[in-house]
Amino acid sequence: MLRRSILLVIFLFLAVGNPVQAHTVTEVGDYAIIAAWENEPPVVGEWNAIVIDIFNTNGAISATEVGLRQFELVNGEITRAAVPSQSFAETVRFTVSFIPTVEGEIGVHLVGTLAGDPLDVTVYPERVEPVRILQFPGVFLSNGDLQDGLIRIEDRLAAQQTQLLIAYLVGGIGVVIGVVGIISARRKQ
Repeated sequence: MLRRSILLVIFLFLAVGNPVQAHTVTEVGDYAIIAAWENEPPVVGEWNAIVIDIFNTNGAISATEVGLRQFELVNGEITRAAVPSQSFAETVRFTVSFIPTVEGEIGVHLVGTLAGDPLDVTVYPERVEPVRILQFPGVFLSNGDLQDGLIRIEDRLAAQQTQLLIAYLVGGIGVVIGVVGIISARRKQ
């Protein structure tokens, strides 16, 4: 266990020089599966790639240890088969490039074998963010967008004014009932 943890730490330090920045690690037996984005932060509408590194925490890994039959991108209930490119070095690396079109988590569902053992796991790198987090000085709204926003604000204001009027009426009725109660209590004395 200690050896495995040390190898995991060493691998993560080696991966720092890699263009992949953020990592999530999923352990499957003696193997670690690292899911990451090639370009950080991942944003909607920008070309990117999910990188999956698989390595043996007990030592070197060979390409024959990893047999994937299914490699799917997952977003909620939506899945899409993907054909990753792969390379082999100290890890087995799979890369699938695409343009994220929605915010949130996009995972990779891996089905196959790992050293002869069945593999069926979904791994998730960092969540996809809206492109506005990278925009400077920010997005300026068109006149139509501003008008739509003002209409929504006016609608909310009208609803709040109605609620305020109802609150005043209920409060006034409560005061009248209280005054009537006090007066009738004094008459009984």
